[in-house]
Amino acid sequence: MTVNGSADRVLVRATVIQTVTLRVDGVDQLSEDRFAKRFVFAVSGGTVKLESESDDAEAGQTLSATAAAGTQVAAVPADSTGAPADDTGSLALGEDGFPVAEAPAAGVRTAAYVNGSGTASWAFNNAGRIPREFGTKDCTNFVSKAMYYGGRMKMRTGWYSSDRVWWRNPTFSWVPKNSYTWSAAENLRRHFDYRQKYYITQTYNLRPGDILLFRWQGASRYDHAAVVTGNNQGAVRIAQHGYSAHDTLSSVISRNRANHTPIASIIAIRPVGA
Repeated sequence: MTVNGSADRVLVRATVIQTVTLRVDGVDQLSEDRFAKRFVFAVSGGTVKLESESDDAEAGQTLSATAAAGTQVAAVPADSTGAPADDTGSLALGEDGFPVAEAPAAGVRTAAYVNGSGTASWAFNNAGRIPREFGTKDCTNFVSKAMYYGGRMKMRTGWYSSDRVWWRNPTFSWVPKNSYTWSAAENLRRHFDYRQKYYITQTYNLRPGDILLFRWQGASRYDHAAVVTGNNQGAVRIAQHGYSAHDTLSSVISRNRANHTPIASIIAIRPVGA
């Protein structure tokens, strides 16, 4: 297709198949993922040059010039601050505030989980590339995209404020753009109560595709989410829409402590079923 009627711009929409092999605990895991992509080529004379590459679903979403902003973007709910936080399944933290570094027992091997490497691969490749739709509050929106586009976790439809649902609205009508569970960390945490998942309580057992949820001291809810992209004997790497696109778990903990906003609890969740 030509772009905006221009004779020297060509838009190509295609399905890209990506195969990734990750070695976890000495075991190779193969994951094949399909991505809907769009490419824009500039054609000049006898040469063709690739100008841009983007996710087809993301690039295709343009806000209507006439629709009211309130109908296009759903506000993140203001969770109650009076209720105590639910830290079920949180990582074991030592007195220094860092995860307890305990290696797994000899011979232990964790089983492969559905599309975890796809979630991690999508998050790693897109953390610093795609725009932040909700500015500094885009962390959970990014994580949900990684689980959906990379991990192929299926949407669940229903009323947008229900913890049972998880969806993103690709059109712009009176329907909210995202369910609360898609774009707010605390709501996503509660949504996993309705999914098959495992809690990971030791950093050595974290693997690419696991989801991290963070709660700060004094807070009654989880306010940040990130995706694990690597783990080298307990040195955990993450991708996020946060302070930096690519970071490590230890540096996140250290930075927040230096800023006098120490992290009180981290929940690590491994989605099992789609």
